[in-house]
Amino acid sequence: MRNKWIQLTILILAVVLVVGGGGYWWVNWKDSHISETDVDLLNWKEFTNEQYGYKIKYPPSWKLESSNSKQVKISRSGSENNSSASIIVEIKEKQPEVDLLKWIESNVGPLPPDREFVEVSGGSGWRFIGNAGMNITWINFLTKENEMDNMVYSVTCTAINVINNSQIKNECKKIMNLVNLSKFD
Repeated sequence: MRNKWIQLTILILAVVLVVGGGGYWWVNWKDSHISETDVDLLNWKEFTNEQYGYKIKYPPSWKLESSNSKQVKISRSGSENNSSASIIVEIKEKQPEVDLLKWIESNVGPLPPDREFVEVSGGSGWRFIGNAGMNITWINFLTKENEMDNMVYSVTCTAINVINNSQIKNECKKIMNLVNLSKFD
């Protein structure tokens, strides 16, 4: 009889751990993965880099902090929980014949398992997601489509203290999805 109580207790503990661990994983996974959101694009600003051929849109509450030909930084501070976020777009060079994932691994380091293929206007690449407590980082490494291009467009969003700030998270997600690598006049 005592053996059955021990088995039942172990079974209940295992179920609680699986359900609790699965719930924790799901909350963190869904918060870090970028999806289309209901962010109003009305009045958004646009930064265009003609030299390297890309555009990035951002909300009026964000500000363009710095830009040069190979890097631009756009950031936002929030009042809720001292939250903030920044987007940095950097242009890096690679040999056209080198596969993008191999380039990332040799220039950035080992590839984290949490990655997904992404497509943006005029290009595609890989998104890597990092989630550490209240902070989330998304990194897109993109190349232009239909070109033997030697440029990698690294788009990084770092969001600080945003686990409970859905507005900043949603804006960051939308900006990441609106990078435009299409040819334009």
